[in-house]
Amino acid sequence: MDEAAAADGLSVNTWLVRAVATALQPKQRRSAQRTLRTGDNFAGWAR
Repeated sequence: MDEAAAADGLSVNTWLVRAVATALQPKQRRSAQRTLRTGDNFAGWAR
């Protein structure tokens, strides 16, 4: 996480807030025929 934040020229806190905000944004619909999903599953640990 430190390296990713430094590569973007951001503090770790700012980078983390942006990463979480991006992950929580609704996904754009790619096609009208796509089936609706009730939720996303997340697993693992960010380091």
